[in-house]
Amino acid sequence: MKATHVARVLLSVSLLLSLVAVVQAATLQAKVTEVQSGNTIVVSNINRPLKIRLKGIAPPEAGQAFSDAAREHLKALVMDKAVFVEYTDLSDGYLQAKVSFNQVDIGSQMLRDGVAWYDRSGDYALSVADREFYARPGGTLMCYWQHQVTEDPYARIGEQDITAHVNFSDLIREGTAAGLATEGFNTQMEFLIQLGILTELEALVPARTVESIQRLAALKKLILPGGMGERFKVLVQRAGRR
Repeated sequence: MKATHVARVLLSVSLLLSLVAVVQAATLQAKVTEVQSGNTIVVSNINRPLKIRLKGIAPPEAGQAFSDAAREHLKALVMDKAVFVEYTDLSDGYLQAKVSFNQVDIGSQMLRDGVAWYDRSGDYALSVADREFYARPGGTLMCYWQHQVTEDPYARIGEQDITAHVNFSDLIREGTAAGLATEGFNTQMEFLIQLGILTELEALVPARTVESIQRLAALKKLILPGGMGERFKVLVQRAGRR
């Protein structure tokens, strides 16, 4: 009975997550004709000017120290260049967008160069991977040792796991450009549930042996919302026909 309840709860969470509305971004390529500030630009698309605000970054405001430096830095990165604009909505006359040039995320570059801050209030509609990418402009390399997180890859050499976050948005876009079809992009929880992990969980509950309890605890960690179940993602792309 308890196993059935657990399965129903997990399935409900999975369905809820799959039904959450995701803002779909539209894209265009246009030439930058003006840089107004450290996060706003004007582009020309079919001879029509469009005002763009970069998502997820906040440079010094006009009148604050280094506001001119931030504007000039952005100008050096994009002025008179044909940029790729991935936008989601219009606010105060500006398209809220992620901007890239030569496959370089300009917002992230501004963060890495130290001329802007990560603005969580403006990161809506960015993917989870992009948010993590913006929040860690110095890179996403991470290490795990005895379930603890560290950022020093030279500590405990040979004893800790080294990994890095993946920018799935870029992978999907580049895969699509290369002719790959996205078969699925899910959380680890959703992916494992689709593979039947709940059936194995239900089978382990009645056993009540030390081994089955250990196995149950290990499997539970893989699918718990808020932990590994949501933090890890699975992307499946396919080339050619099935």
